Amino acid sequence: MKGIVDRSKALRLVPTYWKWFFSNEEIKKIFAKEGIVLGHPFQLRPYLGVLIEDKKEVNIADIGSGAITLIGHIWKDVKVNVFPSDIMANEFKKILTKFNISSIVPVEEQDMSKLTYKDNFFDIVYCSNALDHTLNPILAIKEMIRICKPEGYVYLRHARNEGKREKYGHLHRWNICPTIEGDCLFWELERKNDFLLSSINSNFITEYKKDWDGYNGWDGEMRVISILKKEHNE
Repeated sequence: MKGIVDRSKALRLVPTYWKWFFSNEEIKKIFAKEGIVLGHPFQLRPYLGVLIEDKKEVNIADIGSGAITLIGHIWKDVKVNVFPSDIMANEFKKILTKFNISSIVPVEEQDMSKLTYKDNFFDIVYCSNALDHTLNPILAIKEMIRICKPEGYVYLRHARNEGKREKYGHLHRWNICPTIEGDCLFWELERKNDFLLSSINSNFITEYKKDWDGYNGWDGEMRVISILKKEHNE
């Protein structure tokens, strides 16, 4: 695809972002205001916590988490089991060692288009700013639905049209944007593989909003939020 750098080269550039992230003092200050210190347990993001409802123990998948999960680990009196995963997990381990950061839950190597988790295992399947990187988001979304329990939630959270904004550099292949009908459109530069989220599952509800006042909102950006409550027959 025109404008997209070679994928193998792009994968080599991903660790650069996390090196910047872990050395950025401004980010540390923003996290500190939220009571977050990397390498220590912290409160689950409220927009995920409310999805726990009355459960006493939950399994949460953080798909495409990056070098370290940033969703949190603690929620009231609930036992929270977080499973972060990323295709670059082994590279990220080296970066964490370099910056002397302990991961509360190690990131597991997983390809989101062919996850190895069991069917119906997770109460919440979360993916933030990662679907726009994958070669086949349709397969990835289907995998997320597969591993989600009936009555559980799939929570997709992304910047709007990130591919276009980043000029399709590095791994920014896809654009993701809400539609006026409450659907979500995925599109590429050449517009040959566009698809609506409803074509995978019509029960997704999409909104364009700011859902958290922490790091991901520090520059005032909104996010495309698509939430599915999985039905028993899916």
